[in-house]
Amino acid sequence: MFHHNSHFAIGKDHLNNGKPCQDYALSGSLPDGACYAVVSDGCSSGGKTDIGARVVSLTTARAFKSLSSTSSKAGAIPVEIRTLQKIGIENASTLFGLTNNDMLATCIYCYVDSRGGFFGIQGDGVIAYKLSSGIIHMYRYDWENNEPFYPAYMLGRLDNFVKRHGGDLCSTPLSYDYWEYDPEIGKDNPKLGFSVVEENVKITLAQGIETVMVPIPKADDIAFVAVFSDGVTRVDQVDWKTAVVELLAFKTEPGDFAIRRMNGFLKEAAKLGKGPGDDIAYAVLHLLAKEEL
Repeated sequence: MFHHNSHFAIGKDHLNNGKPCQDYALSGSLPDGACYAVVSDGCSSGGKTDIGARVVSLTTARAFKSLSSTSSKAGAIPVEIRTLQKIGIENASTLFGLTNNDMLATCIYCYVDSRGGFFGIQGDGVIAYKLSSGIIHMYRYDWENNEPFYPAYMLGRLDNFVKRHGGDLCSTPLSYDYWEYDPEIGKDNPKLGFSVVEENVKITLAQGIETVMVPIPKADDIAFVAVFSDGVTRVDQVDWKTAVVELLAFKTEPGDFAIRRMNGFLKEAAKLGKGPGDDIAYAVLHLLAKEEL
C-alpha cells in the first residue's frame, strides 16, 4: 500500500523573466496495487516546454496505467513506455499544433509494487529512496554541456543529438554520483552524515538514449521513493544533497505531504539565499509499513 504526492514550483530566473514554470510532477496508483511517480523538466531554450513537460509526464503516467492492465513484465515496461511516450507526444503535437521544440522535456520516473521496482532516467535529475531508519540513498545524473536527452528526440532529432555528443554511441557524456546520508552520524553536524558511494560514474550515450534503469530493491524497510528534476541541484546556498534530505523530512505523510514539505523547504531556503534559481519539481511514494495499514 502507498501514499503518493507531488509538487513543483517556479524558479527565480523564470519568475523574474516572465516565463512560466517549465517543470511538472505527478504521481498515482494503479489497479494492480503498484504506484508510480514522474517528473519532467522543460528545456529553457526550447519552445512552449511548459506544455511539453506536462505532455511528457501525463503520457508517461498514461503508459503506466495502460501497462498495468496488460500482462507486461517489469523488465519490458521501459521499452513499452518509450513506445507509448512517442505515440503520446506525436498525438499531442498534432492536436495542439505544437512543434518538436515545444516537447523538449526530460523525464524521470519510478515504479514500485510488492516485488520492488525501478527508476527510469531520460535526461538529468536526481533519484532517491529513504529507509525507515532515515538513511537516504541518492543519485544525481548530469549530461555534459547541459545537453540532456529528451524523449521527444525519438521523433526525428536523434541523429543531431548524437552528433552534438561526438557521434559515438559508446562515448560517455552522462555520469552520476551516488551518495548516502546517515542521520545518526549527522545528528550533531549534518555535513558529517554524507558519504560518497560512487562518484563520476560514466554512462554511455547509447544507454542514456535507451533510458537508464536503476533497480529499487524489495525491502520492507524502504519508506519513501522519490524523483526530482535537476532544479533540486540549483537552490541558492543549499547543497543538492542537503536539499534532498530536507525534501524527504516529512512530519506527516497522509494527504498533500510533498506539497507541504516543499513549501516549507522553499521558505527556509529563501532565508539562506535566493531560493531555487531554476524550476524545481519532485514526486514521492510513501511505502506504508504494516502498522500503518
